Amino acid sequence: MSERVGGGRMVSGGSEPAHGRFVALLDVGDLLRVIDAGEDSLIAYLEHPNVTMMATIESRLNAIVCANGDEQAHVAIIARELGLPFVVQLQLDGSELERLEGHRVTLDPDGSLVLDD
Repeated sequence: MSERVGGGRMVSGGSEPAHGRFVALLDVGDLLRVIDAGEDSLIAYLEHPNVTMMATIESRLNAIVCANGDEQAHVAIIARELGLPFVVQLQLDGSELERLEGHRVTLDPDGSLVLDD
């Protein structure tokens, strides 16, 4: 059963839903964990737009969602160039980060984030 868990403003991509495994990249330790896991088809969450956190895994991303930022953020510009869906000002319902970590999610074209499993 799918459940909407939050939403934001789509600033790149978004003509089709993006599906993937949710990973929160809150610090370098999280990034290293994701690099070591070697998974593809990721939807990465950032607190603040940070292109450095994305550069090493950009080929494994299906979308990026960010709690802050706008369409002028460097990572938004990079996402547009790569054709990646990118949402800013993502508002999650409650304390969702831990619950979403590692689960399959869908980023809908309207900027909604949906928990799939």
